[in-house]
Amino acid sequence: MVLHSAPLHLPILDWGCGNGHISCFLLEAGYTQIHCYAFRPPALISSDACRDGRVTIHVANKRHGSSIPLPSCSFQTVLSIGVLEHVRETGGTEIESLREINRILRDGGRLIGYHLPNVLSPIEALSRLLPGKYHHQYLFRRNQVVNLLDQAGFSVSSSPSMGSCPGICSRGL
Repeated sequence: MVLHSAPLHLPILDWGCGNGHISCFLLEAGYTQIHCYAFRPPALISSDACRDGRVTIHVANKRHGSSIPLPSCSFQTVLSIGVLEHVRETGGTEIESLREINRILRDGGRLIGYHLPNVLSPIEALSRLLPGKYHHQYLFRRNQVVNLLDQAGFSVSSSPSMGSCPGICSRGL
């Protein structure tokens, strides 16, 4: 989906990049303006990619919750893959985070989001029953996600591969 929605030569933000596995995918795919945003530098990103300017690392400040201290209208695409469900754990909120993402997107820019844990997921239900097994603290229903995106100013569209689930959101014009 990313390859069909995000031009290779325009800035793309891997929001909450963790170890940088998605950013590595973007490098391999030929993206040239990748920005990684996380609480610590991503371990998988090579110093060569940073030195040659293909990757810029932005380290988030845990004291600022949902704030993204990057310029407004600076990204064509923002990726949120397995991140939004964790913002409350770090002092932020989903709506504040989504509004910040909308702020840093250019007009017509896109938020591509995946891996929001579903309240109806059997995997989540089973993991809660197993002692010591990780499970997400916050789970979502489709209508909750659509409502959050709407409140944050996004136009929601679905990917054919995702059925009726929201997958791509455009910044409101």
